[in-house]
Order: sequence, then C-alpha cells, then structure tokens
Amino acid sequence: MLLVKNFDWKAGHGYIFKNKKGQKKYAYGFYGTNQAQWVSQYGSVTFNQFGKEFPIGGINEAGLVVEQLYKAYSIYPSNGQPSISESEWIQFQLDSYATASEVLTHLHELTIHPIETVQFFIADQSGNAFVLEYKEGKTIIHPIEGTDQVITNAPYNECQKYYENHKNNVDKNSRGDLDRYSQIKSQLSKGRVNKADEAFEILRNSEENQEHYKTYWTIAYNLSEMSISYYSISHKNIKEICLNDLNFESDSDIEVSPINSPTFQFKPLTETINGNLIQQSLKMMQLSLDVDLLAEHLMDPSQQHIDQIYQNKHFDLVLRFKTNKPSGVVSYIFRNEKEQAKARSIGLRPGQFIVDKKETIQVIYGMPKGEFALACFQDPDFDGKLDNRLAINPNSYGFLRTQKGNSGPPPLYVDTRITLNQSTDITIKIK
Repeated sequence: MLLVKNFDWKAGHGYIFKNKKGQKKYAYGFYGTNQAQWVSQYGSVTFNQFGKEFPIGGINEAGLVVEQLYKAYSIYPSNGQPSISESEWIQFQLDSYATASEVLTHLHELTIHPIETVQFFIADQSGNAFVLEYKEGKTIIHPIEGTDQVITNAPYNECQKYYENHKNNVDKNSRGDLDRYSQIKSQLSKGRVNKADEAFEILRNSEENQEHYKTYWTIAYNLSEMSISYYSISHKNIKEICLNDLNFESDSDIEVSPINSPTFQFKPLTETINGNLIQQSLKMMQLSLDVDLLAEHLMDPSQQHIDQIYQNKHFDLVLRFKTNKPSGVVSYIFRNEKEQAKARSIGLRPGQFIVDKKETIQVIYGMPKGEFALACFQDPDFDGKLDNRLAINPNSYGFLRTQKGNSGPPPLYVDTRITLNQSTDITIKIK
C-alpha cells in the first residue's frame, strides 16, 4: 500500500524530522488560551517547512499517514473545542493515533484555526483511507472506494465529476487541479501500482514547473513496508528511510535531515536549524509573529505560549458577497491603504470563486489589521460551472485567470477606505 504526493508550492526549503514519543505538547498560542495539549504516544517522521511541530505531512511508527494539500475557500467548523493550527493538527494525529478510524472517532475534539486553508489525506496500514474537506463550516469525509484514491487542490466531488466527463479526452498538458486529477486517475485505471518508482512516474507526468510555483519534492510512503522514498527538485536521486531502524523512545534525540540533499542522514536538531526554517518561511508569508517566542516554543512545546503580537495584528475576516446574478465568477483582492496612491500596486489575500448562489461567504483567516481598499468584480458571462481554466495560485498577488485564460493586473481600486482592526463581517453587494 502506497500513499504518494507531489509537494507543489512557492518555496522548496525544508527538513525531515524524527519526532519522539513521550513528549508533552501545547499547540502554539495563535488564538486565545484554549489551546490543545497532549502527550505524544507514537514517534513519527515528518516533512517540515515552517519548523518543528508544523509538518506538511508524515507517517508515525504505527503506520498512520497524514498529508495536507492547499485548498482555497475552506471554512472550518467552530465547535468550542481546544484550538490548533492546521499543521499542528497533523502532528497531533501522528502523535496520538494508530489508525484512520481512530482519527475519525476523535475528529470533533479539536477546533482547527488555520494559517493556510487546507484539506487532509489520511491512510493507515489496513488500507483504510479518506479525504477530509472543510466547506461552509462543515467537515466532509470522503472515504476510499475501490483500490485507489486521488486528491488535488480542488474539491473532491468536483474532481470526480470532472473526471467522469473527461476521462476519454484527458488533457495531459494542463496543470489545472481538475486535469491533474484526471491525469492520475486515468493512469491508475490502466493497472495496479505496486512500487514507489511506478507511482513516482505517474506523478512526474503531472509536475508543476512554473517560475514561482514548482513541484519541489515527491514522497512515497510504503505503509506495508514502513518505509519512505523521496526525491527533491535539486536532487533527483531517490532516498529511502526505514522507520523500523529508527529510535523513537522518549530519551532519544529529535533529529533532522535536509530534504534538498543528495543523501539522507539524521543529525540532532539545533536552534539554528529550527530558527532558519522559521525565518525562511516568514519571508513568503504575510504574518506578524513573536519570532523569538515561536522559536522557543518549537524547541520545547511542553510550555504554554501565547503570541500577543499575532493576536494584536491579525483577525478573522468574514466576507459576504451578494449578487442578483448567481453566475460566472467573482474576483477580489485587498490592498493596503498605505499603497493607495499606486493605482495598480500589488495587493494581498486574493480570491476568486464560482458564483452559483446569490450569497457566498468567504473567510480570510489571519487577516492583518489596517486600512485597506477592496477591489472586486463579477464576470457573469462565465458559464456558472466549475471550469478547469479557473485556477487559484496562492503565489499570485493580482487577479487570477479568467475564462479566457488571461491574467493581468487587477482593475483600478475605488477610492474607499476600510479600517479593519477586529474580527468582523463585510458585506459586498454586486449590482
């Protein structure tokens, strides 16, 4: 049994972490004091870009794999349970449970408060697997059916519908979310994949290779053999990790190995390595954090830490888009008021969505406080159906692709100032 993933993103730095069991942990205090806390029951190997305790994905010594994929427009349920970020949620599952069924049983015991909106892919040694998607404040579970399951960055059901309609005419050159899904499903339909190199070949055919958005590494978790095979964009030779050879006991060291290296070799984690990961990631994220506090927490998560800087400078923004024409596509983007004089200056937190009802709610988690202008327009001539030419790229600062496949700067901003300094709702009415 294999779970294989392309990591497509705007940066490729990162380390492989060996996480030990028996460690007391708190979630980092991005939001309030009601943080998740636990003791790790299982050791794990994870792929991390932001620092220790913030994995992109990984496998534990019981054979549970948890991976994430970026997914725009995810809205997570608010159930009043202890909060945790989306990456720490992965580490919590790997620390706490041996099977996918256990994850499902305890699914509603935490509140995910994300930094980036994602969906999860979970599998275990028994062959049980499912995708977790978050839509309009609800958790949607998609269990595996048949011998394989695939997910890209688009909604799971939309991927399946698109594939059924296009499986006889798959666009092999497209890198849209729906076409990549169809490419992989089509290749899997030709026969069973039993080896990591066979799976790697399938994912190579759907790699991203844009200037600022690439497939930086590819991972194959072999759940049957309890091993990991991987390679990176800078070092194509395949490295292997055997979990049965690792010491996860509580008196062992937490160890790391760079992902982008010609060889794999664990060495003890240092404050310098962890700090460098944090600094590299903050360069590409528009966040204000207590960097020293975060670095201290990730080296020793057994203490409760509250990031007052983040709490004072960020909030959750709810956007309600209303239109009398529920068709086409809506695009929006914010620009900081300090850049108001530059009519076409780059903005932040862009969004674009299909309009299929008169009111659509979007949530921007961790919106920075300040004065902003908001540009928004609706293209009602779009056919109102999810089209693969509509794509979200989290590295874009302007409006994204339109129906015709063109991209360019956003339209001029209206001379309107919106002061945002606390959690609030904004209603945008489009005539």
